[in-house]
Amino acid sequence: MTNEELEKIETRAEAATPGPWMDRVDDSGFLLVCQKDGSRPSDGICGIGDIEETEPSDHFNAIFIAHARTDIPVLVTEIKRLRAIEHAAKDYLTADGPETYQFYQKLQTLCGQPSN
Repeated sequence: MTNEELEKIETRAEAATPGPWMDRVDDSGFLLVCQKDGSRPSDGICGIGDIEETEPSDHFNAIFIAHARTDIPVLVTEIKRLRAIEHAAKDYLTADGPETYQFYQKLQTLCGQPSN
């Protein structure tokens, strides 16, 4: 995945209705995805279909869509963190000056571990 592709994913996630989202069946029996806090109108984020006419996979799709709102930003953050670690490793392997211990400390910081 290129940085440009990752940036586009992040932009789409940031532009979406704030989360978290959940799946639910409304009063008329319609399966939909909506905000958990109820601040979105009753029509929700997106409608899946009448619960009487949906397939079992439709409910799993609704769960997937609802969780994507919080899962995607977490995944983007993790990809960026791992890329920073990769960059640090490449910098160390191609540079003439850094000491091994300094590199080790930088990796610990990037990995979210305190350095000793």
